[in-house]
Amino acid sequence: MSKGAASSKKAASLRTLTTRLKGLQASFDTIHAFVQAFNEELHTANEVLVRLERIDGLWEQINDTANELLSHEEFVADLTAVMEERSLYENRYYDSKSFLMDKHKLLADTPILDQTSRTNASFSQGATPHVRLSQITLPKFSGNIDEWISFRDLYTSLIHWQTDLPEVEKLHYLRSQLQGEALSVIEALPVCSANYKTAWELWCSGTPI
Repeated sequence: MSKGAASSKKAASLRTLTTRLKGLQASFDTIHAFVQAFNEELHTANEVLVRLERIDGLWEQINDTANELLSHEEFVADLTAVMEERSLYENRYYDSKSFLMDKHKLLADTPILDQTSRTNASFSQGATPHVRLSQITLPKFSGNIDEWISFRDLYTSLIHWQTDLPEVEKLHYLRSQLQGEALSVIEALPVCSANYKTAWELWCSGTPI
């Protein structure tokens, strides 16, 4: 490999790390924004849970990618700025996870009658009801062509076409029901609202009809 080609490969690797870090941070910002705007009258235990399940892995990926970026031999950015940014996300991780754990326990322990009352109050205030996914049971799908149509139809009916369900949750539930080759099609995409449409199109195009 020529010197110029090797330099280009290294630069591409650096760009890849930078892009990956920004994407992971965008996913984390989605969770942080949810925490900042949290409303016990409107949000459910399931909405808290999907973010709580995601936040540990997301922070670990951010930290690992930042370390790779800092140790890259062609890294020339402001080291102090990158370290401060990582520290910012670390503090947000601790604060957000603590908040989500507290709120999930609170909502999970709330009697059904009280949750119904809160839902009715939201209706009276003109708020849009949120789908309670705890009542939805979906089968796992590993790519078996014989199961494709039934899984697709059930998923689109229960989740994909639900207009009051945030796209970040749609992506979470899609990933959680896929296995093996079916999951590998979208597994690399960070779980965030902006990636749901891409994931859905990739999965549909990569699965036999």
